[in-house]
Amino acid sequence: MVHGSPIDEDEYIIVLRDAVEPLMRAAVPLTFFGHTHIQCVFSIKDNQLEMMRPMYRSKDDRDTYEVKLERSAKYLVNPGSVGQPRDGDRRAGFAVFDTESYGFTFHRVPYNIEGAQKRILEAKLPDRLATRLADGR
Repeated sequence: MVHGSPIDEDEYIIVLRDAVEPLMRAAVPLTFFGHTHIQCVFSIKDNQLEMMRPMYRSKDDRDTYEVKLERSAKYLVNPGSVGQPRDGDRRAGFAVFDTESYGFTFHRVPYNIEGAQKRILEAKLPDRLATRLADGR
């Protein structure tokens, strides 16, 4: 588990090009990262690179998206963000990893955005941290 990238904790991994070097240099098959707050999976197998983002059925209700991993591939997985999603989906995002099935489930869950915004403003944090919750950006 790393914050930004296995190479640099402040590095953003957003598109496939960003994931190439970290995947090629990875000493382990599975790395969870964050920093971008965007749910996604990057993989490499047999020198084939891929990127996947979960496809949800709903934009408002609880929803899940399952991902099965291959043991012969390397992965970078961003589980998303419970508190500050940045992918245009205002629901809280997270993932649960199953070590036995070697897969995980992305989750999206609605929460009280107005209450969270109020607490952010009351704490005198930057206004943008509150306003961006409404559209998940």
